[in-house]
Amino acid sequence: MLRSAAVVLSASCIPEESKAVKRVLYAVPTKQYSEEVQRFLTQVTTDEIALTGLGLFSITRSFILTMLGTIATYEILLVQMYRTSGSEQLPLC
Repeated sequence: MLRSAAVVLSASCIPEESKAVKRVLYAVPTKQYSEEVQRFLTQVTTDEIALTGLGLFSITRSFILTMLGTIATYEILLVQMYRTSGSEQLPLC
């Protein structure tokens, strides 16, 4: 579980790190500016650079925080329902 969390957290940094590449490419001196730099700059600025889930969603920092908030809310509701049920046993998944 810790390994999965580490992978997801490191993957959420990919979009922010791609923005750093843009700054470096914009700072290339005119003597060293070439067609390859232009192509790479075009690709970095037009494409979304992120780890995706089958192209349906991008794993970003805000997505991770939203997922964690949803899971925490679900767990709180389960605990509250378990306490209010009294002697009845609710299965915890």
